[in-house]
Amino acid sequence: MSANPYGRCNDESNRAAPPALTEVVTLESQPTEGSSSSGIHTWHGFCGCNGSNINSNGQASAVIDITGPVEDPVREAKGQIKERMCYFDHIRWSCGYWKWGNFRQQCTKEYRTGETCGLKLVYDTDYLPNQCRICDNVHKKTRRYYKMAADVERWRHEGGRTATIEKTEDDMDELSRQIANLNAEHATRDKEIRRDADKIMV
Repeated sequence: MSANPYGRCNDESNRAAPPALTEVVTLESQPTEGSSSSGIHTWHGFCGCNGSNINSNGQASAVIDITGPVEDPVREAKGQIKERMCYFDHIRWSCGYWKWGNFRQQCTKEYRTGETCGLKLVYDTDYLPNQCRICDNVHKKTRRYYKMAADVERWRHEGGRTATIEKTEDDMDELSRQIANLNAEHATRDKEIRRDADKIMV
């Protein structure tokens, strides 16, 4: 084995790749035409290392997820490792609504060979004092709704504007549906972060 604890790497600085996997993963390769490679090959891995560092037990310092010949594990693994970004900024408004921000850091743990867990984890939370866009829309639509209601009440007392009243009442019904949908979206978003927080606590 190489003196480097993480195996011999391909980069120019010959630095060791950071640890990304702690267990041995057994892969079964399938022979192809012109190749005699077959059977079970065990790879113990840190991403970025070449395939020449294979011991008598068939272990090498590489993270791969391939089926086929194993002459060059890194070349075979190119394009097949699915990187999942884990740590993101988290933006939360005073009303409880939130959204994901920019990617900040990749998780070092792996769920499957060549893949991280796939979860989005909070790197840092940016608390904003104002309300979110959904609350702003609800506020605007609510004011418009009550303005229409006041107009309808006035027109009924004045009389002679039946068509206008009916049209305005239809618009009020549509606004009411939009407000209900926005409130439901806001409540669902708030429940999501509480549910995810409960899972993490468990």
